[in-house]
Amino acid sequence: KDLPLKERTASTAAEIEAAQSRVWRALPRMHQTDAQIGSQAYQAWLGGRKSVMGKIRWSPEELVEWANYFATEVMGLSEVPSLEAKTVGMMGLKGVPGLIIAGRGESKAGKGGGRSEE
Repeated sequence: KDLPLKERTASTAAEIEAAQSRVWRALPRMHQTDAQIGSQAYQAWLGGRKSVMGKIRWSPEELVEWANYFATEVMGLSEVPSLEAKTVGMMGLKGVPGLIIAGRGESKAGKGGGRSEE
């Protein structure tokens, strides 16, 4: 059965700013607690959107561009996480610009550090 919808007043600019501030303070702590969480979320986001890429009408290049935006601007990672070459191949994204392949001048260890506080 459907649940009843309740009207809710829109959040004020001050409430939104306060919530964003709390999130940006929490993200670096989360990344420090589990250094792989950013890489795992990036890979999951990329794989999830890859499966519906045709429906959302993105090219592979657009998919990677948005995934990299998600990693750095939404999750607050200091850099785009690397992916294993095998994973990139299984996703059908081999050769797409913007992906960082582990072992090609990059180390997977330590990827996913949080954004520094401003």
